[in-house]
This record gives sequence, structure tokens and C-alpha cells, in this order.
Amino acid sequence: MYKLILHHNFSAAHQLSSAYSEECNNFLHGHNWKVKVEIEADYLINGMIVDFKELKNVINRLDHKNLMTDVFDITFEPTAENLSVYLHNKINEVLTKRYKDESQKPAWYEGEEPFKVTITLWEADNASIQYCN
Repeated sequence: MYKLILHHNFSAAHQLSSAYSEECNNFLHGHNWKVKVEIEADYLINGMIVDFKELKNVINRLDHKNLMTDVFDITFEPTAENLSVYLHNKINEVLTKRYKDESQKPAWYEGEEPFKVTITLWEADNASIQYCN
């Protein structure tokens, strides 16, 4: 089993519509988000799980954006919880595409999905959410 860990960050603004706090609901505000991507993989393709640059590109799509208006495929309430699922799904798409080539699969491997993705997203230094498949 291999485990890739990437720490990255982005800055983005959001405004919530059904948060616990009027402050979050009534004002567009921003965060300096921190992301930890963990990928466990049963085998490597060409000596790696995935290029770190590909993962950073997924995260960078959110950098310096208004999450309600600037990112076309965010059609949900941009809470930390929902954003962690969003990043998980986008990274999972990258890995699914990478691992779909059956000729790269080792003969000994009999599993269905050779990788597992875990996303930890910090909205503030002491406030995070974790999502995994």
C-alpha cells in the first residue's frame, strides 16, 4: 500500500444561505482554506500514484474565487463540508481516469478500486472537516 499526502491552500470567498450564524448568511466573506489530500493506492502507475501538480490544479480552480459565482460547477451551498466532498469527487475523477487503463494493473491485483481518497479541509486554523470514500 502506498500513501500520498499533499498539503495545499487556496483563498476563496463564500456566503451561506442557511448557516447557523447571520454573519455567515448576510455577508460575503473569505477564508484562507487549507487542504490535506491523502491518497492510498494499492499499486503505482509509471512509478507514482499521481503527479502532485495534477492535484494542485484541481485545488487551484478555487483559488481567489467567489465560490457562488466564479466556479461553474458549484451549484451547492459552499460549506466546508460540501467543499470537502467537491474536492474529493474532483480528485477521484483524476484518479479514475489515471487508473482506468487495465494494462497498467498488476497481474496480482484483484481489487475493484485501487485507491482511496481522504480530504481534510480547514476553514480556519482550528476548524476542519474530513471526507473520505
